[in-house]
Amino acid sequence: MAVWPDAFRHVAERGADWSLAGRGGVFLLAWALIAGPDPVAASRPAPPRLAVDTTRPPSITMDAGGLTVRSPGGDYALSLGGDVQVDGRFILGDAPASRPSTLDLRRVRPKLDVRLRGRHQVHLMANFASGRAVLQDAYVETRITDDLSLWIGRFKMPVGLEFIQSPNNLLLAERGYPTRLVPLRDVAAVATGRLFDDRLHAYAGVLNGVADGTNGFGDLDPQKDLLGRLYLEPIRRADVGVGVGLAGTVGVHTGTPSEPQLPSFQSIAGQPVFGYRTSSDAGPVVRADGRSRRIVPQLYARVGPVGVLGEFVHASQAVAAGEPSASGGEETLINRSWQIAASVALTGENATFGRLTPLHPLDPTRGQWGAVEVAGRVQQIRIDDDTFPTFADPRTEAERMTSATAGVNWHLDANVRLTLNYVLTQAETPAGPHPLSPEHFVLARFQVAF
Repeated sequence: MAVWPDAFRHVAERGADWSLAGRGGVFLLAWALIAGPDPVAASRPAPPRLAVDTTRPPSITMDAGGLTVRSPGGDYALSLGGDVQVDGRFILGDAPASRPSTLDLRRVRPKLDVRLRGRHQVHLMANFASGRAVLQDAYVETRITDDLSLWIGRFKMPVGLEFIQSPNNLLLAERGYPTRLVPLRDVAAVATGRLFDDRLHAYAGVLNGVADGTNGFGDLDPQKDLLGRLYLEPIRRADVGVGVGLAGTVGVHTGTPSEPQLPSFQSIAGQPVFGYRTSSDAGPVVRADGRSRRIVPQLYARVGPVGVLGEFVHASQAVAAGEPSASGGEETLINRSWQIAASVALTGENATFGRLTPLHPLDPTRGQWGAVEVAGRVQQIRIDDDTFPTFADPRTEAERMTSATAGVNWHLDANVRLTLNYVLTQAETPAGPHPLSPEHFVLARFQVAF
């Protein structure tokens, strides 16, 4: 680096008489010294470069599942998909001002999946329904072996059977009452395993922990919940299938008057039916204060065009009234919910837990009208009797809600579906019928999913 003093001494000796050419030469010399190759760096070995097959172009496919771009060899891939659901929601009779009959964007969800080196997948999904942007899924799935994977991030908790099912594939437009008692989306780390020729699925993980039927982004207390699930498919053929499972969570939730960490429940139409005492009620606020447990047995079976889904949830939570230091009443409350749903494909397709693909997609010129499926459900949610009157008002809050639903689904093709549901709901308080009971609700949905 002795060149630097000589260069600047040359400039100083020439002073103000140096020519434009001289100034240009000095500039070029300085630029070469600054931007030129570093002899030390040049002596280092070049970093290894990934081998890329340049003899084959990337593949681009577009099908019912969306758009996928794959690198040569398939180690890297990018998939784009999404869904749009437009609802017509109508409460028959005198609809309350808080839940008027309306047309609504139920879901508007773009989805992006990225595969890295064939072993890692990044899943991102947002929902722009009703004009609000919400990040629903953001997690990484790493395949450790062919049968063992690890999920880390925010995603659906694998507890409720119907909640695991895509909303595009539900038998009826809205999920049943058991989903109101399980954790929905949360930030977690879950290990998943597939055994015995993919017939047994096992899940174990840790999550922040959320109240029944709610989503979480962050933790409201330092405790964490543990999660486990086993799902066995002893029979799995094209026309017959049986799956039985057992899932559960355990944790400790400690709420505050401002963040009670307790759920409230609504009817299928979205009308409020039950809530614990809050700051607007007379008396102390009810909050979570101890052990939380959920036990969720579940079943799905199909024979030809007939499918049946059954689910039961036993959810217990220790609660207290007032500040953590207050001497309010304390109790472990147990809420329960169950549902039985069934469907029949009238046009001959096999029932499926996933997406139903018509044998004859809509094409009137060929006399093809897609697939028609009828479905029904009976369900109930029951609040612990010990909730009243200390933790909830027995005059206005329901202790039991029962609903019956009838529906028809018209699958135009693998991507487009029309749904029509009628729901009758009866709710009862300890003091008599709930103010909303009976509720007659009609829901029509147009759906595009890809």
